[in-house]
Amino acid sequence: MTLGRWIRRLVWLGLVGLLAWGVLWLFPWTHPAGETKFRLLSWNVHGFHNRFDGDSQQLILDGIASQDADVLVLQEFPVSRGGGRVREALRRAGYPHEALFAYDHSVTDAYAMGLAIYSRHRILRFREFPLQPQAEGRILALAELELEGRVLRVGGVHMPNSDIHLNGKRAMIRSELFGENLRTLQCESLLTALRPWQQEALVVAGDYNTFPLSAAWRIMRGEYLDAFSVGEWTSGTFSIRENLDVKIDHIFHSKKVRSLTAQVVNLAGSDHRPVLAELQF
Repeated sequence: MTLGRWIRRLVWLGLVGLLAWGVLWLFPWTHPAGETKFRLLSWNVHGFHNRFDGDSQQLILDGIASQDADVLVLQEFPVSRGGGRVREALRRAGYPHEALFAYDHSVTDAYAMGLAIYSRHRILRFREFPLQPQAEGRILALAELELEGRVLRVGGVHMPNSDIHLNGKRAMIRSELFGENLRTLQCESLLTALRPWQQEALVVAGDYNTFPLSAAWRIMRGEYLDAFSVGEWTSGTFSIRENLDVKIDHIFHSKKVRSLTAQVVNLAGSDHRPVLAELQF
């Protein structure tokens, strides 16, 4: 066989190998250890303050009730002021187990925001981990739940925005795709915090403030799986400008968890739309 034929054969083998790797990356194989299924809803509730939607609290509470989720991961939740009515309503709605986490920096005139994890199942314990840089005051909220006698860890995050209103759409997209920014730093910090449980049943949901295939998203996708299929990556959860509706809210999970379905849900009451997944572990 001539040298030219060998080179062509090697090129074809390389292309086939690259194609196979791409298929496995886009459609990864998961191996949950059991048949336990649950529904998880993640939503940035904007402190239950949205001047465009009337009674935001009731709209959000009604929306949550309509989705029949087992676990709620809520961002911009009023954990220290003004949240008593909401917390009581969620308990009455069938979520008796709660874990609340306050942001370090975000006390405003209206409410003090944070993260909340609500569950129909018992929360065994919960803790928080600061994300770098600590001056940002962001945290990973992590709760350990018991479902059907088995342990599931659920994390919640809310990362800082990309300042599109200051820098413009093109600069934001360039930075998000190729640059280092607060979200890439915090995703790396998040992976470090989660490393002890990476081989266990683990889900991390929240407002990542970045879109699929961005640099920060790729950092997460390097070690965890996206609950959403490729076809759902364009389903927007937030309008950052007119005619620019992007998916910045995500659900990632370990390989011990399988995503059965995932969708963006069109519910009112917040400036974000929630993401909902049915998962198995």
